[in-house]
Parts: sequence; structure tokens; C-alpha cells
Amino acid sequence: MKPLEKAMKAKKALQTKNVKKLTTSDDAYSPESRLIKIFKKNLKDKGGTGIIKHTTDWSNLKDETSKAKKHFTEKVGRPTSVQVLEPKDFPEPRKKMYGGGRTNLLEELGRVEAKPSNRNRRAEISRVHGELNKGYKGGKRVGLKLGGSAGPVLKNKKVGIQIK
Repeated sequence: MKPLEKAMKAKKALQTKNVKKLTTSDDAYSPESRLIKIFKKNLKDKGGTGIIKHTTDWSNLKDETSKAKKHFTEKVGRPTSVQVLEPKDFPEPRKKMYGGGRTNLLEELGRVEAKPSNRNRRAEISRVHGELNKGYKGGKRVGLKLGGSAGPVLKNKKVGIQIK
């Protein structure tokens, strides 16, 4: 075989390999995910109602958004914001916390109680005990009341993670 024919054959084999790689890769057939986020603010309690609809970049985003907006308007009312989010804008999923978010306080309590006692440390210990008893998590009050042997009893509104 001539050197030129050898080079052409090698080049053709490389091109075939690259085409196979492109057509069989997941990126070639998997459309990029999109989220349509529709929200309506509630002025009374500074909260609101919203929906998130999953779609892909292969679908007509304008049509999908208008359908979702129409559905939301029928069920809830006129939305205050409509957004189409790309994967980089997706909200990060919440971490599941072992111990319902109280483990940091328990670790802090162990650290504080291990040191020799003085007035400041006793105050810090009582603060941590108070936060544990009241059910504080991240500065938000949960309305937790400690009940006898049955354990903690929740009252008032459900806020954050419930502790059972």
C-alpha cells in the first residue's frame, strides 16, 4: 500500500470513530432539562404559592410556559412572576439532616460541657439548653413543647423540619 493511501485509510478510520462517539454519546440524544417556575406572592403573610414544571430545551418553551401559566391562573390566580430556568439556575436540593438540624446544637453542648465551668460557660450551657428545649433551628422558632415520656409535642404552625 502506498503511503498516501495508508494515511487516508487511517484518517477515515479516525473520522468513523469520532462519528460513532458523537452519535452514541448521551449528550447527542439527551435534551437539556429546563424548569418553568411560576409564583404568586401573598402580601398577607409574605409567602406565596408556586409551581415548578420540568421540560426540555427540545420542546417549544413559549408554548409550554403559556400552558403552565394558563393552568396556574385557573387554579390559583394571576401569577406575579414566570421564569424559565437553565440547569445552572436550578435551586440546590436541601440536605437531609440527621437529627432534624439539632445535631449542631448537641455537638456544641458536648463541647461546652466538657470544659471547666465558670460564669460565662454556665451561661452558654443554659443558652444551648434553652435553644434545644424551644426547638430553635437556624434562628427560626418551631413552637416545640417537651412532653413527658412521649417526647416533644409540636404546637402552633409547622415551620422547618419537625422533630419527632
